[in-house]
Amino acid sequence: MYEELVRSIGTNHFSSAAFSLLRDKLEVRHLTIARYSQFRPMELFAVECQGRERIFYPAIDYYMRGSYVGDPLLPYYSGSGRAEHLLFSVNAEEVCNLEVRERLYGSVGIAGKLSLIIRRSEDALTLSVYRSQDAGRFRQSDINMMRSVSSMLAATVERHVTLLSSAPLNTSTELGKLVAEMPRGDRLSKRETAVCAHIVAGHSTESIALNLGVSTHSVATYRQRAYAKLNISSQNELFLQLLGLCARRPCGLAPIGAFLEAAKRKRVH
Repeated sequence: MYEELVRSIGTNHFSSAAFSLLRDKLEVRHLTIARYSQFRPMELFAVECQGRERIFYPAIDYYMRGSYVGDPLLPYYSGSGRAEHLLFSVNAEEVCNLEVRERLYGSVGIAGKLSLIIRRSEDALTLSVYRSQDAGRFRQSDINMMRSVSSMLAATVERHVTLLSSAPLNTSTELGKLVAEMPRGDRLSKRETAVCAHIVAGHSTESIALNLGVSTHSVATYRQRAYAKLNISSQNELFLQLLGLCARRPCGLAPIGAFLEAAKRKRVH
């Protein structure tokens, strides 16, 4: 299992390999890998869930939008004068902000998280796993197990993030390929795929119409058809469905957190 994790560094299999390893050993339900920097938005590199629990994605989106300031571990999400990795367990009841506690733990059925924090000179990386209320909070034996593999996990996460932190995902071709990989019942048409790719890139309805040479009414129709096939109803849900895909893309593509946040802010007219 460890060999599989090492072999997957820098590939689209890394997060699933890490999740498989820790899910079996710690009975966890979710996994995330993120980076926190002083002058950049929080970046999310991986999201993994047990089965296809879409309920976790709105909670992660809420966290990325700024609720992480209510995270009890926030003081450690910064660079350090010396390289180090730390391990913390957080139970739901330890989150003082009641809204954050409900949105990130209560509504999702999470009892707590176990976070490995890798502090570097200019930023901090985190690998966090979450346990359901059915499984209960992390015990000392769980923390000891995580600590026993923390050096290996820290080294692999750091290398993986380094490989992923390169050229941005910003071309219509790459965006179209990513949209085409999204799980769906019916195949998206070329127009539906193009409209979704432009939405992800931050284009307005008017801009999409100009770029594709169609009317705004046609853009709305293509969007409606695509959303129906993807079983979603909003732009936010489109971004959220891309989390699991983009976070596992091979090196050469941007981390999902920075990309999605930039796309959400960008409006091209």
